[in-house]
Amino acid sequence: MSKVLIITKNTSTYSHRQLLGAAKDLGHSLEVLTTSNFALEDGHKEYDLILHRDSGVSFDDVDLLLLKSLTPFSDKQVNSHKVIESLRGKDKQALFFQEHKLPLIPTSLFRGADQGVKSFPKSEEFVLKTIRGNQGLGVMLIRGRDSLASILESHEALRDERYILQPKIDLKKEYRVLCLDQEIWGAIQKDFESGFRANAKRCQPKVVETLPEEVTKLSQAILKLLPGQFLGLDIAMTENGPLIIEINTTPGFEVFDELHEINSATRLLQELL
Repeated sequence: MSKVLIITKNTSTYSHRQLLGAAKDLGHSLEVLTTSNFALEDGHKEYDLILHRDSGVSFDDVDLLLLKSLTPFSDKQVNSHKVIESLRGKDKQALFFQEHKLPLIPTSLFRGADQGVKSFPKSEEFVLKTIRGNQGLGVMLIRGRDSLASILESHEALRDERYILQPKIDLKKEYRVLCLDQEIWGAIQKDFESGFRANAKRCQPKVVETLPEEVTKLSQAILKLLPGQFLGLDIAMTENGPLIIEINTTPGFEVFDELHEINSATRLLQELL
């Protein structure tokens, strides 16, 4: 019997319930640390595995502090606090993609409306993304440079410029690729809502029997940079090849399980313990 700790904020999700059931069925001892209601005390138990399942969209990074403080008391963490911290936010991810020369949508990170308006001078349509939005929320399609200026000026006045700006480009398809360490478990295909965003719960996803070779190669290149992690890779196809959209360090697997008719929670615990 292994001792497992899950760090999460939302205990009502499908993925969390599945992990609870899988741990029980496999005979593991399981504890849950809820980041919205806890007290950190002196002395720690030891765990064979700590599963981090907090998305961090609220900008409260206490989950990372907890994960880091528990590192000496666990044999394995998935995902590690170093990886999560380096990828938390679309701004950090854009810098990660650029640093490692991964193909991405051109991205502007700036402060000041005047600087943002100067971005992508040949574009007339833009996508503004809050740096910690998820499930397609916090993504805005902006048509025209006057509209862009107005929105950026409003955000600057509110002193909330936590976003990235990208030109709208023609994305054909998007894949969510679920991976553990160097292994690709499978993928689903998502169609773009209104032509500029895709989310498994906002469209009609379908199973991908065989990933395009270009998507597989890009996925493998990313996994080599982030060994030992449980990740959801969002990769879009364009006329010029694949682009990495986002790396999800807390991937949900409800739609993946439904379409592939598997139990990802059981498989995850079996492979990690």
